[in-house]
This record gives sequence, structure tokens and C-alpha cells, in this order.
Amino acid sequence: MQQFGMDASFGLISSRLSIEGPIWKDRISYFISGRKSYFHRPLERLNPELNDLYFSDLHAKLNFRINEKNRLFFSVYTSSDVYQAALGSDQVAGISWRNSTSTLRWNHLFTDRLFSNITFYTGRYDYYMYTDLNQGNYWNSHIDNFSMKADFTWYISPTNTLRFGARIGQNFMNPGNYYVNRRLFVMPYEISTKSANESNLYASDQIILSDNLSLRVGLRLTGWNNIGPATEYSVENGSLRTDEYYSGQIYYSQGAADPRISLVYKNPNNDILKFSYSRTSQFEHLITNSISPFSTLEVWLPSGPNIKPQRSGQLTIGYTHKFGETDMYFESEAYVKKMRNQIDYKDHAKLLLNPFLESQLLFGEGNAYGIETMLSKKAGRLSGWLSYTLSRSFLQVQGINNNKPYPSYGDRPHDLSLFISYRIKPRLELTSNFIYMTGSPFTAPTAFYYYENIQVPIYDKRNNDRLPDYHRLDLALNWNLRKKEGRFNHELIFSVYNVYGRKNPVAIHFNKIELEGGQLVIPYDFYSKPTLVASQMYLYQMVPSVSYHFSF
Repeated sequence: MQQFGMDASFGLISSRLSIEGPIWKDRISYFISGRKSYFHRPLERLNPELNDLYFSDLHAKLNFRINEKNRLFFSVYTSSDVYQAALGSDQVAGISWRNSTSTLRWNHLFTDRLFSNITFYTGRYDYYMYTDLNQGNYWNSHIDNFSMKADFTWYISPTNTLRFGARIGQNFMNPGNYYVNRRLFVMPYEISTKSANESNLYASDQIILSDNLSLRVGLRLTGWNNIGPATEYSVENGSLRTDEYYSGQIYYSQGAADPRISLVYKNPNNDILKFSYSRTSQFEHLITNSISPFSTLEVWLPSGPNIKPQRSGQLTIGYTHKFGETDMYFESEAYVKKMRNQIDYKDHAKLLLNPFLESQLLFGEGNAYGIETMLSKKAGRLSGWLSYTLSRSFLQVQGINNNKPYPSYGDRPHDLSLFISYRIKPRLELTSNFIYMTGSPFTAPTAFYYYENIQVPIYDKRNNDRLPDYHRLDLALNWNLRKKEGRFNHELIFSVYNVYGRKNPVAIHFNKIELEGGQLVIPYDFYSKPTLVASQMYLYQMVPSVSYHFSF
């Protein structure tokens, strides 16, 4: 609102720039920020098949101060993440994720103790899987959303704060269609788009019961309606049934009442105990056939006649301790979570261009539990933290894994991170970051057989294997170049990502044979029944970088 400002960083891997300032001092201001990476430049030397790999985003915001009691905020955001690889001399395949959103918010002050935020916002998410980028052949799914919400905060007294509000929204989903030469590929059955409206009411009251004890209780009510035009498929007596719904017709409704409660107790020694319980409901569902972002189909489906809302209840207990007058803290939190209507897919499920995708899905229950701990030092010449999480997550779905529990895709029992910052001199700081986590589970074939020269995998148990454990070490040296006080600040940052060159895989393949020289190739002679071996795909090893950062 008062003066122009800039913050920028330019490096070998990525760059970013932010600017802000007044259009009309004390009345109207702007903020613009953007980022762009160029990972492919250093990485394409290590991986000749890499065609492009980058992320970019742009954010812009306007702030209008109408008067002492009213302000308007308008913002837009767009981002793109792209991976492309050459499959041959003239064929390029890849994945891209794109997001865009815009928001208009009105902040109004009724009194010194009551204010509101009225927000209109829209958003779109696109997922593209390109089979031939040059020919314009790709698969696309997307979500659109238009919503309005009103949030109120009322400071009833110094010991009582009430928050309440309402929201209405319209959701549009395209489960996925294929395009050839950038034109829609017409199927015998229509892959229908989905539309639903959602309405919410919520209230939350935070009460300070004493100097040592505070309570927060809340309730969220949700109403969900699927509306036409839409085509829904179902199977009755072994035959496919088709139901057509006209525009605006409500053909499925669901509701939810989700309570939550939390207690915080602080003793005279500044130890903090926390207890909370929350129940949540999810009406939009991600259906995916892989844990790798580079070999998966991301299909978003709404709750409807064939898919019930997912429900969960979570109980959490936490403890925080400060070591005397030092800047060291110990934090720990344990949780147990029960989930219903969890979604998984059948063996050999057909997810691509399937108008009745729900027929490939099975439903069951889930259980998760874990404990998270952190030891941190937040100030001083030497600072940092050590965190460790032990957690498990299991699903039990009728028709999968002989109806026995199996690890979910999010099951990573061990997660360890260590961050250390050491100030060598007043203007020179060395930081290190180490990350380790158990590899994600996936379903690996245990054998293969051939039927009419077609290779068919055989699966034993669901999620019977894991990707190799993920770990890496990053180092950075920050050299502050500012020698005197002032608005202008600048620094040089020398960094090495993945110092010891760990090949962390993002995908595993089981359709290759190994030649005498150790080269892995896809077999072409199916009559010889070759022994297939697993190969893994990774994006990078050690990535050094230098960047220059300044702000004023």
C-alpha cells in the first residue's frame, strides 16, 4: 500500500520474481509473482530420452481498500507441470497437470468484534496423458468448480470466539476422454460428464475455560446432489442398463453431519497436551491405477448412484514440551483413523475409455494409525529439527486379496527427516537436509503366461511389493552479500540436490529382458518365452545449482 517492492531469484535450475506496490497509495495495491523451472537442461544430458521437464506458475492479486470497514481482494492463479519423453524418432509422450483459479473476496467489518469474508471463486484442474504429442493424441480428464461462501468471525468475549458460515458450489467432472488429432475420439458408449452441487453449513466455537484449558467444538453439515444432464450405467441381471437424466434433474442426493472437538491443556511448566476428534466426509474421489505419476490414469468421479461418499473418523492425542528457557522443543502426536467406503479397483481393471468405470471398482474399509515426533531448535547459531513418523495404513475390500487386509498405496511405515542450519559467520550459513522414507507399496506380477502371443501377468496378493526406499541429502551454502543496513538485500546460494546421486525410482516396469551386455530391452520374439526382468525409471541423480537472490 505504501511503496514498491521486489523479490527475485535467478538460478541454474529455476527462477522466480515477485513485485508489489501501490496503484493508489493507501487505497489500491497489486502483487504479482511467477516461477519457472528448467530442469530438463542439466538432466537431458543424463537421460537422452527426456524431451522436457518443468513447472511454472503465475499469481496476481489486487487489494482495494474502500473504507475503514470494507476491502476487496481479487486474485488469479495458474500453474503447469510438464514431463515429456521421446519414444522414438518422431513420437513424444508425456504427462501434464494444469491448474487455474480466480477469487473475489469482500471483507466487511460490522463492529470491532464481528467481521465477515464473502468469497466468489472458480477453479479448473486438467490432467493430460499424451500418447503422441506431435500428432495431438492425448487423454484428458478435468474438474471445474464454481463456488460462493460466507465466513463470519465473532469475538463474543475475550474467552469466546465463534466462527460460522455457509457455502454453495457447483462441480463439473470429465472422467476422461481420448482425443486423436486434437479431436474427440467417439466411443460406442458415451463417457458422460458428471455434475453435482454441494452446500455446506458450519459452526465452530472456541472457549477458553481457564488459564490452562481451552475447548473447541464444531459441526459441518453437507448436502450433495447429482444433477443432469448425465448418463449413468449399471448392471442388472447380467445386462447393462442405461439411465438418461435431463438438464437440471436431481437424480441422487446424499448428506453428512461431521462433528469435531478438541481440547488443549497447558500446565505451569509450559507442557501442552492436545486431544481432538474429527469426522469427515468426501464426495469427490480420485480413481488411479498406479502409484507412479508417469504411468497412471487420474480419473476423478463424484459420489453418485454407484459410489458412496467416503467417511472417516480420526482421534488424535498430542504432547509438546519446551526445555526450560532454551529454544528446544519436543513434539509428539499419535492418531488412529477409521475409514469407510474406501475405493480400489479389480485385478486387470479397464480404466481407459470405460463408460461404466464404476463396474471396475470395489469398496471396503480402511484403518490407519501412527505416531509423529519432532525435536527442534528454533534459534541460535545452530538450529534445525529432527522428525520421525511411524505409521501404517491398511485396506480391507471384499473381492481383493482374498478379503484380507493389505497395505494401502499411502502406507509408508517409516518417514525420517533431518534439517540442520549452521551460521559459520554472520553472513555465511550452511544448511543440510536429509530425507528418508519407506517406498510406496505396489502390486507386482508373480508370473506371466502367454495366450495367442499376448503376455498376461499373474498377480498373487494386492500391494505385495514396494518401490525401493526413497532417500537423499541436499546441501546449500547461503552467502549474504549485504554489508550495510538498508532496504536492498541480496545473496548467493550454492546448492547440491541429491548429493550422493541416489537413483530414486518413480516407476517400475516388468516387460523387459536383459541382454548379455546388461542392456534392458522390450522383447519382440514372443515365441522364445524370454525371462522378463524388472527395470526402474528415475529422473535425476545429483543436481548442482547456483542462484542469486535479491529483495528490496
